[in-house]
Amino acid sequence: RADAQSFLTDIAGRQQQHLVDKRAYAASVAALNMSAPASLSGKFVFTVAANDGPPPAFTVTAQAVGDQLKDKCPTLSLESAGNRVPAGCW
Repeated sequence: RADAQSFLTDIAGRQQQHLVDKRAYAASVAALNMSAPASLSGKFVFTVAANDGPPPAFTVTAQAVGDQLKDKCPTLSLESAGNRVPAGCW
């Protein structure tokens, strides 16, 4: 789970730079020229939900797959406002 949290934080940072450069958040991880590290392959699927606003906002989510579904926190999200959901899993 720690690797997924770290990658979510990396995506969020890249989203902030994308907003500065393009005046909008990216609608996908691929649009940020990112892909999940090999250590997360087969464990999580990462998605981005972007809203043009106002104000613009995004949520990046890691959804567990395979054996990782057994974890007590199968879904982790990080919002543009800094909220980490569910709070007890961060």
